[in-house]
Amino acid sequence: MHSCTARNKWVDRLIAVVILSSVSVAGFWLAQIRGSMMRGGLVVSDQDLDIGEVWEQEFFEKRLLIHNPTSENVKVVDLVASCNCSSVKPTSFVVPANGSSEVNVTIDLTSRPSEQTTFLREFVVDIFPVTRNGLPDMEPWRIHGQVRTPLILSSRLIQFERAVLRGVPTESEAVQIRSRLPLAGLDARCRSADVTPILERQSNNREGYLLRVRLQRPMPLGTFRIPIQLVAVTAEGETLPPTPVYVVGQVVNDVHALPDTIYFGVVGPNETCTQTVTLLSRTGEQFIITRVGPQNDHFRADIDDGKYASQHVVKVMGQFGTPGANAETLRVSVTMKSGETTKFAIPVFAHASSVLFKESADLESK
Repeated sequence: MHSCTARNKWVDRLIAVVILSSVSVAGFWLAQIRGSMMRGGLVVSDQDLDIGEVWEQEFFEKRLLIHNPTSENVKVVDLVASCNCSSVKPTSFVVPANGSSEVNVTIDLTSRPSEQTTFLREFVVDIFPVTRNGLPDMEPWRIHGQVRTPLILSSRLIQFERAVLRGVPTESEAVQIRSRLPLAGLDARCRSADVTPILERQSNNREGYLLRVRLQRPMPLGTFRIPIQLVAVTAEGETLPPTPVYVVGQVVNDVHALPDTIYFGVVGPNETCTQTVTLLSRTGEQFIITRVGPQNDHFRADIDDGKYASQHVVKVMGQFGTPGANAETLRVSVTMKSGETTKFAIPVFAHASSVLFKESADLESK
């Protein structure tokens, strides 16, 4: 009697285990089928989505093999990433029935300053396939893993406190670098001949460095953004992927205009507008104005005596005969006493009032 009861209890437990296992398996496959249906029937293996544990780097490349187990071709019209740290190529393709297609995902794994608190951090980026109606599916493919951050940087940008004068050797402010692990070496590399990196070890910190740059030659006017690669070699001899730092700033002429843009405002028909512009040397070097223009019937500019000086005044006069917005460009050439020639442009704007033009025409008709 007791053995039958025990046997019955054992059978009941076995049945319960089988039922629970069946439910779990069914739930798993239902979830897979639901996810596949949400993605137009397409599947990416978990192995492809797991990047594992990798070193921080700016261009981490991951291959995704997209399978189509259905009996119909599936057209992917777009692949949308959950952050701007990723790019996918190609973004539009057809996955054949019972076949597969390959895409390459490039991910920026570099950390922001707020993410440099730990050596190992989690990383997740979602890829949403767009397969119909122009809308991304709600079930993304989730690329995930852990990223090792070997270097702590005070900033990803090497900046100049002031605008850089063209042709004047200039040194930047410093970025502090600290290594989280013993290094056999750290090198700063830059492909641009305009920039020379200067990497110094801090005397009071065995794993600390200072990085600054020096501009070596005249650079084009305007803003610049030049990459520098920090290449670390561990004590075991492993060369780590480069850590990027960017040199940013603005190159300006020694001579500049005040104001740098001329606004005549609202003007009447053939009204003569006048404004003066002062040209100044930032360093105090003397120069002369060699050319200013255009010079025509409705726009001209008069300059001073033409002697070398550290500042000059230009008188700008204009007449605007076309109703509405008018724009002109005042082009100036100067020669420094050192012999260097500089050219720059000053935008000129005016709005010729159509109301004033109409009133003027009415008066003339009377």
